[in-house]
Amino acid sequence: MNLVYIHSHDTGKWIEPYGYPVSTPSLMKFAKEATTFRQAFAAAPTCSPSRSALLTGLSPHSCGMNGLMHRGFKLNDPKSHLASVLKEQGYRTVLCGFQHEATDPTQIGYERILNEAPTPITAETQTRYDANTAALAAEYLLREGTGERPFFLSVGFTQTHRPYPSPEDESEAEYVMVPPWLHDNAEIRRDVSSLNESIRRLDRCIGEVLSALEASGLREETAVLFTTDHGIAFPWMKGHLYDPGVAVSLLLDFPGNSKKGQVTDVLISHLDVVPTVCELADIPSPGELQGHSLLPWFRGETDHVRDAVYSELTFHKSYEPVRSVRSNRYKLIRSYQANPMYVHVCGDEGDSERFVVRHGFHEEKREREQFFDLYLDPLERTNRIGDPRYQDAIAELSGKLEEWMLATCDPLLQGPVVPPEGARLEEFPNSY
Repeated sequence: MNLVYIHSHDTGKWIEPYGYPVSTPSLMKFAKEATTFRQAFAAAPTCSPSRSALLTGLSPHSCGMNGLMHRGFKLNDPKSHLASVLKEQGYRTVLCGFQHEATDPTQIGYERILNEAPTPITAETQTRYDANTAALAAEYLLREGTGERPFFLSVGFTQTHRPYPSPEDESEAEYVMVPPWLHDNAEIRRDVSSLNESIRRLDRCIGEVLSALEASGLREETAVLFTTDHGIAFPWMKGHLYDPGVAVSLLLDFPGNSKKGQVTDVLISHLDVVPTVCELADIPSPGELQGHSLLPWFRGETDHVRDAVYSELTFHKSYEPVRSVRSNRYKLIRSYQANPMYVHVCGDEGDSERFVVRHGFHEEKREREQFFDLYLDPLERTNRIGDPRYQDAIAELSGKLEEWMLATCDPLLQGPVVPPEGARLEEFPNSY
């Protein structure tokens, strides 16, 4: 069995299969051929920690990627990466496009790299780079996909990371839907319309890769995964443990999938990807993983995969130690900052970020603990940590979080986490 892993940057669930008002025909077509997970969550709301957790089956603090790779953080064991695991099992491991888990992708198991990351990063260099990535991936599938050894092809797109391209139709900005977590005004509508343009460009690239896979004749013997690292790069989303920061799109298809075209609300984590791939490929798991294979659920042996998902933040541009646990109905977020202020993580510069900063973003106070009833408060606006009606549920989730941190040897239990020597960090609030 081959594996094509298609991944985007900062897209969250903001695509058509999840009901968002942006046309993504390629992803919509694939969703109808695959299984769409509506309740999939990243292990972290920032790039390298999320991607490393997905590709090792270990939480960021367990695999060592507590911060961004380009800021000095790295995996404890490069051989724990899925590319390395599959290479050891005889796979051809090919990287086409972007990755954010190592400065040298050969160290994490890629034996072939088809192109390098773009510099400098602008809206147009990202567009050209992604178009080149799609073309090279398509060429590989058509010319080299068939072989004695199965392949693992990682196709990484830089879209939809900021900076965004301007929409082809500038009038679109007046008619877009603004995410419900943001104020609706012309400034933010322009920002959202530019995100939508980035997503459309991403979708065209994905369509080229999927069309090539179909034309290659390898579709029936290839598993295909599409996902993203975390939420879209807007305030209260990327870089935060609220649902808009850690909820992700995840579409999966594979040979023998009995749930093709189905949409499910089963709760899953990015940590479940590696165990699933190992079972699909019929290879041993690389040590003690923290996720669960999805295949028992696909086979109908169980109606759920897990009763909770765990997400975390330790470093992005600065130090912000926060942990969360989420069940289907409830979420608990706990800050481990010495200062009782819940410091907002550094965001990516853009119109929406500048708007909220001008209007007091930094002064917003957060309690050390936040508890949300997602059935009654899906936007996570009302902290019920002191509500007597929820004390049993709070105790249950608090216990789960503490058990998880103990079982995974979370360094926060021993006090503040020390960054690796040479890590490039900034002090709040200068990092905004």
